[in-house]
Amino acid sequence: MNYAVIGFPKCGTASMQEYLMKKYPESNSVKLEFPIYGEAHKFEKELKGYRPVILTRDRKEMLWSFYNYFNMTSVPFEDFLEMPIRAYNMKGLTPLEQTDYDRWIEPFRKYDPWILTLDEAMKLDGFPHNEITRTKNKPKMPENVRKILDNLP
Repeated sequence: MNYAVIGFPKCGTASMQEYLMKKYPESNSVKLEFPIYGEAHKFEKELKGYRPVILTRDRKEMLWSFYNYFNMTSVPFEDFLEMPIRAYNMKGLTPLEQTDYDRWIEPFRKYDPWILTLDEAMKLDGFPHNEITRTKNKPKMPENVRKILDNLP
């Protein structure tokens, strides 16, 4: 079986591709950076015969990691949550829109995806998660940020 690792920013996609390549060397594994956002139709055309592997992450942890990854510390966290991100293929979606996982995963369900959280992936024997793109010395989540995240819908 061939695998297409697709998913969300800061959710372990690079590590998952490495894991699949080591665990199933006879298979082909590709990583698609950000086709998750409204582009499920491309999966059918470009990757027939591939099983999608979709990783998610605890929403609070992902948003905090994303904030630090883009070094947005000069922007108040609550403003960052509503800020359109135009980098990569994120289509101007806000971080809150990007972490509406169910919305983006639904169109992929017909392709029988393997869906797991980063925490679940890290329990797989031999999963190589090294936080490859981790921001050095990522600060601990402040209490005011945790309160904002605790009140998200």
